[in-house]
Amino acid sequence: MKRTPAFSIAIALGLVLNAQSPEPRFEVASIKEAPTITAAMVAAGKLHVGVKADNAQVDIGYTSLAELIRIAYDVHGYQVSGPDWMVDRKWDIAAKMPEAASPDQIPRLLQGLLAERFGLKAHRESRPKQVYALLAAKTGVKLFPSTEEQNQENPLQVDTSRDGRSTTVTGAGRGITKTEMQPDGSMHFESTRMTMPLLADALAYYLDRPVIDMTGMPGKYVVNLEFSAADLRFAAMKAGAGAYSQAVMPELASEPVGASLITSVQKLGLRLEKQQAPIELIVVDQLEKMPTVD
Repeated sequence: MKRTPAFSIAIALGLVLNAQSPEPRFEVASIKEAPTITAAMVAAGKLHVGVKADNAQVDIGYTSLAELIRIAYDVHGYQVSGPDWMVDRKWDIAAKMPEAASPDQIPRLLQGLLAERFGLKAHRESRPKQVYALLAAKTGVKLFPSTEEQNQENPLQVDTSRDGRSTTVTGAGRGITKTEMQPDGSMHFESTRMTMPLLADALAYYLDRPVIDMTGMPGKYVVNLEFSAADLRFAAMKAGAGAYSQAVMPELASEPVGASLITSVQKLGLRLEKQQAPIELIVVDQLEKMPTVD
């Protein structure tokens, strides 16, 4: 099965998210609490993390309810508002797709699963939030336009090294994106075909507030960034992956959140400015900590 870290589905504005399970539904779904990740599991390359899918099966590993809701409603992590404990427990889910279904339907299927088994009820709401605006520096942008041509129809593919320390993402017209962990716990990131909205989305995972693209720069660019050990640890802790972060990055550098990343962004001729902006949220009204038995 191919690994797809994100899924897209159109959801009309004003849609009420309630406990009625939308069609189609998974034919069968097993939900179990995921085991704690250990350093030994990381070293052995035996991690069961993320989402794998094909037209028959969906395999989800070590994923929190907050992340499941994010995938189900095709939003960013910062757009899911609910109780803090949503990130505490991690779940393993094995589900059978309905006949003739495709991976594009997985978000809708997850909506139904969360409503049926965890009693999810939620609504959409716009709230003002503190954000970072991604802007071009006054001294000028230092990015090179991408010259790589990509077929948009090529499927997204994610290849991870056995030890989980390097990842290469290709396909879907996004060029080649590589991340590689360094011996000191930092990470090098490079992309051959990055848009500014995608860069803003990527930065938001490692900062303490959402990032909104306000560069006004169309097109795709070659991007290289350095993430410190502190950046990576903060992202892991924010996602509720404390055990994973301890296994992969035992030491935490003592620096303010995002300090080195903001400096790395500045080297691209970009800047991050604190602002306030309205953000559309998925607000959780009801959610059970444990799933019902199917």
